[in-house]
Amino acid sequence: MDSSTFFKRLTNKRQDQAELVSCMQDVIDKLDTSSTSIKKPGILLGNIQGGKTRAFIGVLALAFDHGYDVAIILTKGTKVLSRQTIKRIEEDFQEFIEDDEVQVYDVLKLPDNLAAYELKQKIVIVAKKEINNMQKIIQILEKTYPDLSQKRILIIDDEADYASISYRKSSQGIELGKISQRIDYLRNKTRSTDYLQVTATPYSLYLQPDTEIDESNIEFVPKRPSFTVLLPVHSGYIGSDFYFGKSEDEDSLAYYIYEEVSNDEREILKMSDRRKFQIESALLSPKIPMLRKAILNFVTGATIRRMQQLEKGEKPSKYSFVAHSEISKQSHSWQQEIIHEVVDQLEKAAKHDNENLDLLVDESFNDLKRSILMLKTEQLPSLELVKQNVRKAILDGEIMIAVVNSERETEELLDEKGQLKLRTPMNIFIGGQILDRGVTISNLIGFYYGRNPRRSQQDTVSQHSRMY
Repeated sequence: MDSSTFFKRLTNKRQDQAELVSCMQDVIDKLDTSSTSIKKPGILLGNIQGGKTRAFIGVLALAFDHGYDVAIILTKGTKVLSRQTIKRIEEDFQEFIEDDEVQVYDVLKLPDNLAAYELKQKIVIVAKKEINNMQKIIQILEKTYPDLSQKRILIIDDEADYASISYRKSSQGIELGKISQRIDYLRNKTRSTDYLQVTATPYSLYLQPDTEIDESNIEFVPKRPSFTVLLPVHSGYIGSDFYFGKSEDEDSLAYYIYEEVSNDEREILKMSDRRKFQIESALLSPKIPMLRKAILNFVTGATIRRMQQLEKGEKPSKYSFVAHSEISKQSHSWQQEIIHEVVDQLEKAAKHDNENLDLLVDESFNDLKRSILMLKTEQLPSLELVKQNVRKAILDGEIMIAVVNSERETEELLDEKGQLKLRTPMNIFIGGQILDRGVTISNLIGFYYGRNPRRSQQDTVSQHSRMY
């Protein structure tokens, strides 16, 4: 197999659009000509949930065509994101791995007895931005396989604003963060290394000095980009412009996507307090109107989508909903209780043909109808058929509710691709910071967001509102 065609084979397999192909080629052209260094890395700048991982995997394939032999992928410091990144690379590089052209490793699982045959292949090492992982990379290049440090290396720093740039105050003055120190050390100990930062939030990367600063015997090495390549926005992308701009336009679909959650409702969802809210009234209580509406809209919307797919002879998809309003585990458990109560009461209403279910589905159907008709691309089923199918979905137990508030819980819920597994047709995930950033959740069509960021800024809200 001709190893000079990694990029062509990959882009053909993925059927990448011409704009994306051009973007990835631009990155490599600039890496070839810009002499990136400790002081001047390159940057691939994309939108939140805008396909950055897909893009840097393509860059990696093209880098191998251009003579790079080793790639070190630095991920945000969670096992979940590291595993997800490895799965994504293995999926895209499956053909290369099977043909013994590429080896892909988690840094902590890389064998210390690689054969010469294996060392001649292209090697991808994925590591968390965490002290033990960073030390392991340095050990590999300095002691285990020192010959690798003499090869041409590409470091891809995913979520480059996270941990890669960090300083803190101490009793001795200003200290450079340990992850930053390890990255600088790593780049100094290799013969030919290019450094590509990947991010959607680049402010800490750009707002740095141009020159080194020596303070309290600590050398600050700026990481301002030597070049920036913008990742093109694909036609189906929904981001901050949609939420913050188009949502004001009554003629736009965005106008219907956002509904405000009151502070009173957010307070109720923090912890159980029967003086404020009795859980047994969850299905009809005026105290949690937006949460209940969000759940009913999700169930009704997922039902409509599945009906539309069946009508076209397609296999119906599974869908997901995220409740992301607090960071405490106590709040997550309480929210799980409330949502379970809502679903349980929906099931009782479905069993007994209670008119409350019909009224709630009526409300959701009419709410969703406005935006579905505006699309003019899908046939809207009749209200009666939707009611029948919603009732059937509820009675068949198609709604799954799971709390995701730790790495362990998240790992247990991941599928073979490293994404949160959709076990049933309708999956409701409740969680905090672990869902903020990086974890991929497919077919996300509902989002209940009530967080109050410490610093209220558009970037923070965009990062949390990961709807796609």
